Amino acid sequence: PDNSIVVFKNKSLKPSILKSSLNKDIALLRVPGVTCPCAPIASVAPKVDSEVEAVGFPMNGNIGLQIKTKGHYQGETEDFLISTAPIAPGNSGGGLFSCNVSRHCILVGITVAAPLVPIGWGASLVTHLNLSVSYKDIRILLRDAKTP
Repeated sequence: PDNSIVVFKNKSLKPSILKSSLNKDIALLRVPGVTCPCAPIASVAPKVDSEVEAVGFPMNGNIGLQIKTKGHYQGETEDFLISTAPIAPGNSGGGLFSCNVSRHCILVGITVAAPLVPIGWGASLVTHLNLSVSYKDIRILLRDAKTP
């Protein structure tokens, strides 16, 4: 969208969208003046019940800290990876990583949702059922992007 803003080092910057997937709710952005290291992207799924880490800025960044939570990879559906790594509103778009014992981490997904279920007159987050866009979809987005 034309109103997208990226905040980097306390500066508001206007990104350009190189490629997006509306049905997966992910996009590859170019942000002028910003270069960042890239995380290696998985080529296979983690083993079921292996530890994963979700990294992001929960509560829409209002607490001002990047938070890492740990959980376990539970498997995948046609659309998403499922993990027990707790996420909250604001975590969406953060990485889901699989790390080995020497702390070499690879990106396995991008967090997108912690489902809500109706309870009485309200709703509650479903804990231990968190969804991420798969490394496969990330690879497809990168492959299809027209980057210089």
